[in-house]
Amino acid sequence: MKLRRVSIEQALRAGMEQGIMRQDLDVEACFDALAGSAYYQLVVRGDSFRLPQTRARLEAVFETVWRGMVA
Repeated sequence: MKLRRVSIEQALRAGMEQGIMRQDLDVEACFDALAGSAYYQLVVRGDSFRLPQTRARLEAVFETVWRGMVA
């Protein structure tokens, strides 16, 4: 496991243990979905995180992915 992923993946696993997150959660896939959306905005679209529309897209992605992750 890459060091930069460790804390987020541990937090997701802790959420699973506490019953907050779905028990069948694929922690790595969830991390990839969230991090990948940020990467896409920055690298593929070439947008700044400071732009309101970029933040709005990232918030929408997070809300969508989060709804699928919670128990």
